[in-house]
Amino acid sequence: MKIKQQYKNYLKENLFILYKYFYKPARRLAMFSIEKRLLNNRQVEASSLQSILFFTTYKCASSFAGEIINELTEDAGYKHVDFDSYFYHLEKDTDSEYIKLFSKNAFRRSGFIYGPMRRYQSIPDVNEYKTLLILRDPRDVLVSHYYSAKYSHEVGTAKMLQKRRITQVQGIDEFVLERLEEFANIYEQYKLNILPLEGTIFVRYEDMISNPKDFIIKLYKILKINIDSEHIEEIVKNRMAMPKKEDKYSHRRSGKSGQYLEKLNSKTIKAINSRLANVIDAFGYNE
Repeated sequence: MKIKQQYKNYLKENLFILYKYFYKPARRLAMFSIEKRLLNNRQVEASSLQSILFFTTYKCASSFAGEIINELTEDAGYKHVDFDSYFYHLEKDTDSEYIKLFSKNAFRRSGFIYGPMRRYQSIPDVNEYKTLLILRDPRDVLVSHYYSAKYSHEVGTAKMLQKRRITQVQGIDEFVLERLEEFANIYEQYKLNILPLEGTIFVRYEDMISNPKDFIIKLYKILKINIDSEHIEEIVKNRMAMPKKEDKYSHRRSGKSGQYLEKLNSKTIKAINSRLANVIDAFGYNE
């Protein structure tokens, strides 16, 4: 019988010491083998296809999109590198760890898909890669982030446990306003540094959800692999269906666009519209 997500979260929150010091280190031994090899400047066999940088942020179906990309490229020879998750499991500061990476041979020009990276990283010679950018209306991201922090996100680190406890006593408007500047900066960095790049393919989360077949076809073109129409139909049917009703304990809680209008009060909406005006316009969310 499948244990409901809320009960899994409850056990992790209340047995966190056991999870952190026994289960998690043992599990980590079997994970991140490619990341470790790259960090140690070791040889990794990969295809000759141009490497791809996959940028996004939280609550844009980033993990899901990463899984789809991994599935589509299973036979293409790409190696998948998720430094964000590696640093998260080590409980290290992601931004400072990426800076250390740049002095190593961890970013290679062919055969690798790096990501999802959930905030901008100033990767050297970025023009030598293809870049994929998937973003969602930042106002909906803020709302979805609240439900994730309060209910559904895995409590895998001490930092996440602290965030869960703080969020338990916060209302959604307070949470959103508290994190507004953080997400404004993430989107502004993408606007300045990734959107203008010649090799950037920008996909809106909303378009991915409303027309999943077109999104999959676009990914095939980005990845330069052969299109299998049956495989596309299978993915759309079995993997990309949205929830029929909202479930706050699920990572795919709703997927609904424009939910900030229902969840936030008018004063909060006015504040976030004002602060996010430049990125709302740049990424096409003023329509």
